[in-house]
Amino acid sequence: MNRTLGFQKAFALSMSYRSDKRDRLALIGAATDFDIDFRDGVVGSEVSDKALPPHWVKEDHKPSELGCWRGHTNIFQEIVHDRIESAIIFEDDASWDASLKKQMTAFAAGARWLGNETIKSHPHSPYGDNWDFLWLGACGYETREYDLRRFVMESGPAVPQPQRRFMVGGSPDVSFYPNDTRIVHTVKEAICLTGYAVSQRGARRILAGLQDTSIPIDLEMHRFCRDEGLQCVGAYPVLVGSHAPMGPVSKGSDINEGKSDDFRNEAATQNIVFDVSLNLDKILKGDPDLDSQWPEDLELYNS
Repeated sequence: MNRTLGFQKAFALSMSYRSDKRDRLALIGAATDFDIDFRDGVVGSEVSDKALPPHWVKEDHKPSELGCWRGHTNIFQEIVHDRIESAIIFEDDASWDASLKKQMTAFAAGARWLGNETIKSHPHSPYGDNWDFLWLGACGYETREYDLRRFVMESGPAVPQPQRRFMVGGSPDVSFYPNDTRIVHTVKEAICLTGYAVSQRGARRILAGLQDTSIPIDLEMHRFCRDEGLQCVGAYPVLVGSHAPMGPVSKGSDINEGKSDDFRNEAATQNIVFDVSLNLDKILKGDPDLDSQWPEDLELYNS
């Protein structure tokens, strides 16, 4: 796996004034040995009314939802304009397992299998050439009813136990697998864009479709996968989680703000066991004994 995780580019979408989030992303990218290029988020109130999609009703949305749409759309535009074959995109609260490169190698094998491709077929991408959108950091999934294929990509302590999985939407039925199993599957619909990848083919279709939208962009992506025939693939449990730093809760999101007097006493990352953000100090010091967010779960493997 190369320094952009097998994609031509790796981007992080972040407001230019959030130097705190960019510092963390730069550090965890370095800690997991891949390169991230930052792209500026967009302040929704600065989007010209002339540039609004025809059916976007400003009164129905927060300005930050409009800015989120335009920020992601700018990246799709760049991918199309510069003929970038594939890119992985992170929102600025993203975090991941310290072994993400190893996990992405296994995920790539699953994506190729679902696309009926193998290494012997010489695809241009490690993930194969028959995909549009890879949903790596969702907060809710629904798989395609007619596609029951599942690729087991990983098992072991880096897979969060069922009670540790935070999803606000649905999730694939994995009840017939051991609890420490991660699968790759096709996606009918999903929500949240904490981490995802898009191919050139997918970016062109998405950019065209986003010219007329009236809903938040993750719900639009949900619709593209469900109704517009995009080839969408995901992993469950997810590979990219949302990181919440210690400190005022209002610092966490530039879309949804918490109360100003709320304070988070401990940092946490959803759905990631050996989280790179939480283990950053150990990694930078060369300590291989990383901490699990849920050390009590490791007793299942040590007993």
